[in-house]
Parts: sequence; structure tokens; C-alpha cells
Amino acid sequence: MSESSAAPDHPPDPIQVPRSGRRWAAAVCLAVPVVALLGVPWYAGTDVHLAGVRLFYWYQFAWVPGSVVFMVAAYLLRGGRDRE
Repeated sequence: MSESSAAPDHPPDPIQVPRSGRRWAAAVCLAVPVVALLGVPWYAGTDVHLAGVRLFYWYQFAWVPGSVVFMVAAYLLRGGRDRE
């Protein structure tokens, strides 16, 4: 009989998720657009216009592609796939 089929004496170690700098950088990339849009009083003034449209609309519309850029950066920082 071989001993390899015997149960181990100790339970396996739990899987530890490392907290690397890339993970924090990805979290920051996801938080930047959220935080940037929270300052509504800063960009919601009625006196600033660009091409006849209030800055409020330009600013929010500019964050649509900006958010995509930050999400792609977070995706690439995480290695391009989900890690479990």
C-alpha cells in the first residue's frame, strides 16, 4: 500500500489574495470617474458655455469616453482576466 492515498494530518492553507500595487492602481482607475463626477457644484454653473452648450453637459459627456479609458486601464492592470 502506498501512503499517498492517506489523508493529510493538517488541513490545506487558505488561499491568500495578495494586495499588490497593481490591484490598488486598478481600484484607483475605477474610482477616478466616480469621484470626478461627484463635484457637481464645480461644473454645474449656468454662466460657462462651450459652443452654446452649458459646461455641465460637456463635462459629463467627456467622462463617457474618459471612463472607458480608465476601465481599460484597470482591466489591463489586473492582467486582462478575472483572478479567483
